[in-house]
Amino acid sequence: MAILHHLGDLTEEEYVIKRAAEKLHRETNGEATIHTDHVDPRGTEDGDTLNVVDGIDGKPDLILKDFDYQSLLVEAETIEGIKNDQHHAIKQLNDFRQAGYKRVLLVPKRQTSEAEDWLKANTSKVENVDDVTVESAHSIPNLV
Repeated sequence: MAILHHLGDLTEEEYVIKRAAEKLHRETNGEATIHTDHVDPRGTEDGDTLNVVDGIDGKPDLILKDFDYQSLLVEAETIEGIKNDQHHAIKQLNDFRQAGYKRVLLVPKRQTSEAEDWLKANTSKVENVDDVTVESAHSIPNLV
């Protein structure tokens, strides 16, 4: 993954996770529970999403969990990462199917169109593809 100069020590994927968590926190007025993996939005330590939601395999990159808001299971990727390992992205999206949660493929804003095209091209491989949305850190607050 590319590390961009304005991201500091974060990869592009980690940066979108951090920004999405910050924006969701603001949008929900801090009332929703947000778990992240790879990065702690407060910058103190890596987050962890393992075993936060029963019945899913793996570790989503971000989980928004609250009864007052749309609950989200988020897989963050870059187009480069998807192209390098399409099987991983498809597996994550399929593994993160869970009742009561919206699945989100989170990508950098400039890559949303290309990610949507990739998702459409893989409709036969992603289970219940209509339940998956492609978002950027900028647009993800619109889901809650």
